[in-house]
Amino acid sequence: MGGGMMQKMLCGVTEHVDGRLAYLKAELKLTDQQQAAWNTFADAFRASTQKTAKVCAANEAAAAGGGDHSMHHGVLGI
Repeated sequence: MGGGMMQKMLCGVTEHVDGRLAYLKAELKLTDQQQAAWNTFADAFRASTQKTAKVCAANEAAAAGGGDHSMHHGVLGI
């Protein structure tokens, strides 16, 4: 798989976050007792995808400027 395709796969998770969360929440049919745990999860998921989006944006900028292969470092939080 090429670097561009891998980047798109890894960074694609940052798109439509609220829509994905809404779908999952609806499918799970959460009870009132589960709402607090869901909110904690959803907030953590949003924060994680925001961090990933920043890394992806930086990687795209580096790639546009002739960046090296180390641009993928940090996308998965490693």
